Amino acid sequence: MLIPVKSIKENPHQPRKVFDSKKMEEMANSIREKGILTPITVK
Repeated sequence: MLIPVKSIKENPHQPRKVFDSKKMEEMANSIREKGILTPITVK
């Protein structure tokens, strides 16, 4: 199933509020190089 990105909303109950910018950049680079290896789950 494909869902338009604009229809995905942030979960207001997400317990993680602070993200390490270096780790986020590393993850973004990995996704650019290898793609997303595990499907993203949305509710």
